[in-house]
Amino acid sequence: TFDGGSTALLKFSGSTSSGLAVQTFDLTNATGSYDGDITVSKTGGQVTLLSDLRVDASSQDLTIASGTLDMAGKNIFASGSAVTFAVQNGGNLQLQGGETITTGSSTYPQLQTGSTVIYNGTSGTYILKDYTYYHLSLNGAGTFSASSGTLRIDGNFDHATGTFNHSSGTVLFTG
Repeated sequence: TFDGGSTALLKFSGSTSSGLAVQTFDLTNATGSYDGDITVSKTGGQVTLLSDLRVDASSQDLTIASGTLDMAGKNIFASGSAVTFAVQNGGNLQLQGGETITTGSSTYPQLQTGSTVIYNGTSGTYILKDYTYYHLSLNGAGTFSASSGTLRIDGNFDHATGTFNHSSGTVLFTG
């Protein structure tokens, strides 16, 4: 049973060998009621959002330390006072491309050295978020379009499937 307003750390961990490779996170009817830090720290597999995620309590953190957080078409609102949203080395943020990530700062999410953002939209056109990526992976059947400005990738660019459109902008590879 979920007790709204909890401030305890919620940590998703596990691996394929532990039987916890795939986990889900559902705050339906409780969105905005969890006030503790949330950490994805998996040696294998992913956590899939089944509802929007609101990280808006003062100093609340959302950290993807390792493994994957799959937004799966849901939205993340990380806009509280002193909120941190970080994807660390070995962490993966996966989204289709149409999701909204609302933050209180233009520097979030923090895509740290070694982090990966994976776009896996299956149909239609998706505009890549205007971030400075470390590793960027396009792995869906959709069309992935850069904004008309500069798309910066500091690490690897993996275009596995789908169509990439530079949108007459600049693609800057610095890694």
